[in-house]
Amino acid sequence: MIEGTLPRLLEDGSLLDWPDATYSAQVWPRAGHARILHHLLDAPVLDRLIAEGSAQWAVELRCPRTLLSYVEVGSGPDMDIHWDTNEVSDLVYLTLGLLATRDVSLDTSGLDDLFRDKEVLDVPGGWWLAQGMARRTKTLLESLLTFEQDSTLLPGRMRIASVESGGRLRFIVFVAPDIFGGANAVIAVCRWGP
Repeated sequence: MIEGTLPRLLEDGSLLDWPDATYSAQVWPRAGHARILHHLLDAPVLDRLIAEGSAQWAVELRCPRTLLSYVEVGSGPDMDIHWDTNEVSDLVYLTLGLLATRDVSLDTSGLDDLFRDKEVLDVPGGWWLAQGMARRTKTLLESLLTFEQDSTLLPGRMRIASVESGGRLRFIVFVAPDIFGGANAVIAVCRWGP
């Protein structure tokens, strides 16, 4: 083991610290909140830490443009987190996983042989024991396009305007009331040409 290295179970499987264990998460984002469901399999050492309260499920919310960053923790794998939409810009990122809530001695059973030179490892509170990939709360398409209803447009019509605020290009699609919302507006944008 490299001195100072601590194990972490990554969702993408790029680290082999826990060869038999897996971590994954599902995320359902909405405006101002998200539901998260964490999944941990074949990790009895981590399950034990959760049961004794030494580890909790966590979601780190980050908005780079407004410098908002905080972590919410929960005792169960099903979490709902909420944020003030006035404190964030379009791109909000969620990092999910399992955090050590205090300093713990981690049993090395179940870990890769690289960590077996000791029976236990000292892990500081705040260490990501399992960590998922960062997710956006909006897709790139949602970050670029905004749909707005325009009652001055004739039925079946739309117009597109570009807006550049804060150095970021966005498009506003103004849609007639009869086709506003749903699939018709998206299809119209995809077929629209000069």
